[in-house]
Amino acid sequence: MPRGGKKETYINTILKAVKLFYKYMTKQYSPNNNVDLYGLQLPDSVLNNNKWQAVIGNTPIVLNWSESGEEESGYSLVAVYSDAEAQDHLSKHVYFFTINSGVPKVLITSQTQGNPNNYLYFKETENKELRDGFSNIVNSSVTFDDVKSNFPKDEQLSYFISNYGQLPYKGYLTAENDDNGTRITYYVDESIPNDKQAISEAIEQLKAISLSVKQEVGEGITVSLKEPLETEYTLTLIDVQPTQTNHIFGRIIQEVSNGADISKRDCLVIKTKKCDIIEIYD
Repeated sequence: MPRGGKKETYINTILKAVKLFYKYMTKQYSPNNNVDLYGLQLPDSVLNNNKWQAVIGNTPIVLNWSESGEEESGYSLVAVYSDAEAQDHLSKHVYFFTINSGVPKVLITSQTQGNPNNYLYFKETENKELRDGFSNIVNSSVTFDDVKSNFPKDEQLSYFISNYGQLPYKGYLTAENDDNGTRITYYVDESIPNDKQAISEAIEQLKAISLSVKQEVGEGITVSLKEPLETEYTLTLIDVQPTQTNHIFGRIIQEVSNGADISKRDCLVIKTKKCDIIEIYD
């Protein structure tokens, strides 16, 4: 809740966001006053146990319409905006302005088709102006770190990425979902130089990111490095340990590992891009 805590004025405070968000969203919506997103009526289709389920990443979320911004659990949906009437086909967006455990979140979907689970996929908007603007309007004293256990892992990863410090190479981090679950991918703008020192440094840098993910979000999260023009990941780690690598990176890891006391360590099998197998000890 915003400081001051007057429920009767809360939704009016939220609606003042119209001017701030006008250049992104041209119309406001609410229950029984839905926007048509490619045939899906929002927000009604994901409220009140209707046929569609709102999810973040692959995690279903509890979503309730709220005039006050307060709910006992889940995400309180306090406002809905969309550019659907103004944008061309396949360029439409719907924004859900939510509060979970006192933390404001602007969720976005632009989903164009259905799926067997009837999942409507949301993610936190990457637009910093929207995030900061809504946060300033809500003016909550609660921080994400205070209550992050109340958020699904996919949103914790989104928060981790948004707040990660300076990256060692030009590029960006992003969370991606595939058949194996969610991974953080580090897309670098330039290829890593093809020499032992540069590759060793890149390995250590990715290990540092993997360690931070493990400490701040949890165990078992995949972290991968992706170089430009490559179809496969250069290096993949889980909990700081390499699980897959291209041939060159694999050879460097093998060389480093050969200097260790292998009699006291477990053998790790790494799949390389050239489809051969490198066994290293770690």
